[in-house]
Amino acid sequence: MKNGTLRRLSAFAVGLLFSVLMIPTASAQLYYEIGGNLYTFTGWYSQYTGFNVLSDYYWTNSNQHCLSAFDLKSYGVPAGNISSISVKARQAVPAAPRTMTIYMSQRKGNTGIPYPFNRRGYTKVYEKGGWQVPLIGNTEEWVEFELDQPFFWDGESDVYIDFCSYRTGWTGTSVQILGCLPNYTNGTYRYIASGYYWIDALGYCDTDHYNRYYNRPVFRLGVQIGIEESFPDDVDPRRILEAGLVYDGTGGNPNPSITYRQSTGMTVGFTYKITGPVPSTNVVYEARQGGNPNMTRTGTGQGLYTHAFNEAVGSLAGTNGALDLTNAVGGTYRVEATFSLPGYTQTWQKAFIVAFDNDVATAQIRSPL
Repeated sequence: MKNGTLRRLSAFAVGLLFSVLMIPTASAQLYYEIGGNLYTFTGWYSQYTGFNVLSDYYWTNSNQHCLSAFDLKSYGVPAGNISSISVKARQAVPAAPRTMTIYMSQRKGNTGIPYPFNRRGYTKVYEKGGWQVPLIGNTEEWVEFELDQPFFWDGESDVYIDFCSYRTGWTGTSVQILGCLPNYTNGTYRYIASGYYWIDALGYCDTDHYNRYYNRPVFRLGVQIGIEESFPDDVDPRRILEAGLVYDGTGGNPNPSITYRQSTGMTVGFTYKITGPVPSTNVVYEARQGGNPNMTRTGTGQGLYTHAFNEAVGSLAGTNGALDLTNAVGGTYRVEATFSLPGYTQTWQKAFIVAFDNDVATAQIRSPL
């Protein structure tokens, strides 16, 4: 058999093995309960309260809420993608299905709900027809809305959440939610936290509204946090590396790295190693920090941050944290990393290919078996 054929078969086998070893890594979501600052007051509010987002008392139930940057920071919420919003409820009985929508926005200035308020210019993050409040007895339960698309909080702005639900009908069915007075500090109201509008008609989600409250619901935010990509990775263009090259951050060949959302002052821990080639589980590259594989970093800004490693050990470790593939064996390798905060650890595993020159082009061709 000719050498070229052997190479093509080798590349095909590598590609097949790679597809089998692709390991999905679930998005990390941490929960933060936002009641207000240290001087807040909480209590249970009936469905006849304007800021009750679960109420079925009118055809259209429109309300908007402000979570100040001060309160979000007070409860340790990091900058990142808000992926779910929950309110705490009790004594809930399902009514007829409604259409539920959620829109979000953010702006600086701690101005609270304006007069009038509306959701124009906001981003739609959730919509569900046929939504119903679940059956809840005297126990307290979180009613969670998994957003259709995450909303990125910049870590500095006030967050605005606009709920609007509607149907052609109403009931007096009971549902209580936990609310708070988040802005009452030493006898001074800092901002108006909620606005609402009720009407027995449709088509009023996008109009101007004028009723406002100092109270708002106690919210629980799910925030995606942790590693979002790495180098190498299991997606193009980070999934196929060329044997013989040195990946040292020059010439378009990046250093091994992880990318995550940082937040000012938030200290995270992480580990990073590469094993292989499959079926071997030998560690061929392990990042270090002062000789220690357990690394830490404190955020100095907000948003996505790529941490490139500048120190490593192992047979494929080069100078200043480079990945040196000069003498690497072709095949499938795996990145194994962890990302940790107090009480939480994310595991990140991604398979990638080290291919020879002729194999690179062949490995990029996807053909059905």
